[in-house]
Amino acid sequence: MPAGKHGQLTLSEVTKKIECLKSLQVHKWKLSAIPLNRLRAYSQEVINRPPSATKVLSEDERDLRMVAFLHVALLDYTDMAADMGARCLTDLYRKASGKVLKKQAESSVDLRAERVRLKDILYDTKLTDTQIVEAMRDLVPQSEDNFAGTRAQFVRETLVKEQAPRVSALLNSLGILEVKGEETDKALKQLKTLRDLARRGITSLPEGFDVSVADPGWHSLLEAPDRKIALAALKASAATSLRKAIKGGKLWLEHSSRHRSRADQLIPKEQWADKHKSLIRALSLTDNPEKFLKRVLERVNAGICQLAQAVEEGNLTIDSQGHIHIAPIQALEVEPQVTKTRESMFNMIGNAQFGNMLVEIDAKTGFSQALLGRMAKDVGELKAVYGALYAHGTENNAKGVCAMIPGLQVSHITMAMRATEASGRLRDEPPRVLRRLQHLRRWSYEQVTEVLPGSARARRAHGAGAPSRLPVAVGSD
Repeated sequence: MPAGKHGQLTLSEVTKKIECLKSLQVHKWKLSAIPLNRLRAYSQEVINRPPSATKVLSEDERDLRMVAFLHVALLDYTDMAADMGARCLTDLYRKASGKVLKKQAESSVDLRAERVRLKDILYDTKLTDTQIVEAMRDLVPQSEDNFAGTRAQFVRETLVKEQAPRVSALLNSLGILEVKGEETDKALKQLKTLRDLARRGITSLPEGFDVSVADPGWHSLLEAPDRKIALAALKASAATSLRKAIKGGKLWLEHSSRHRSRADQLIPKEQWADKHKSLIRALSLTDNPEKFLKRVLERVNAGICQLAQAVEEGNLTIDSQGHIHIAPIQALEVEPQVTKTRESMFNMIGNAQFGNMLVEIDAKTGFSQALLGRMAKDVGELKAVYGALYAHGTENNAKGVCAMIPGLQVSHITMAMRATEASGRLRDEPPRVLRRLQHLRRWSYEQVTEVLPGSARARRAHGAGAPSRLPVAVGSD
């Protein structure tokens, strides 16, 4: 089932699913020889068909699809947990920032009140100089905390002192993720330190901790006299650094599809060693650095010459700071021949809707019957098949297609999409339609363009006065 809104409860549910998958040893399977897209295709078949249909498959097919489903589920849940953890940390920062703004607003009111009292003391003629100094010292005691620091520092302090339990819970939930990277990375060093302290049961940061592993903004909190607050600061710093490093690609996650290592995203070394020359030739490149740099320099010189020519002609200007300014682009005049050609094409085709053309092609080829494996029972089922084809062939979803076709529900289109996709007929049907349309090539171009739904030529092609028959079973509505 899909996860709900991002939050600590939902994150715990996702991590429990990851623990369940790892208890099945899914993370130890070596499936790198199978492309990820192929594994997703096998996994989608398990999702789209009911368990009873998966059960009747042969043992090899069932095992292959179930292994792909579990492996892809582990990848997706790992990515989901990482994204949810980043969102939860962002929420904690947002709440801490809100509290800082509230405190700053309250302190500004206090400062205005103190300014009024200070003004009254300074301009009180009844007080002597000594009494004024004493009154000002009482107004601003020496033991009062200083307000030095940036707003970002105040946010970090609020996050450490008021949101420490939530930060700890977030790190504990994400502890199941296997973070990998270079040993010298600061974020990975902080994470290893926290795991070592947790394994030894230490609840405070030891004295003399090397604060260079964290960003300079956290140094003051890591060196705080209260070592428990220092440990909370280390946790917040580690969570922030991990989020930035994973998003930037410095660190990666094992068993992930979006946060993979750079080596996994590149061509394997063995394949590169065997086929790198053919790949280089296919890209019209060369493995000789001198030839490559020569080509690059030639393009650079040509570009500089074009730039100089444009400056001389006044098409662009370069100011004293090196910024290039280009005059607004003017639209070209529309050529009359282009307009005449477009009008001639549309006059030749005539008025036709894509839906009518789809019905007409179905009447000629019978692809809806092939997709369903039988004749459609009624017009509603036929419209559902057409809607499924719309959804599969465009970037629209079932809900958007349902809004375009009246008289249908989202469930009808969804069922048709699953039926055509799971059966494999959607993959096998296009060649049949293509062969049938190629049969029409013996007609002239004008005949093909004029045989459109609703035209007189189309009715004559199907028989004088005979309307185009919908591909619906006889005796249906």
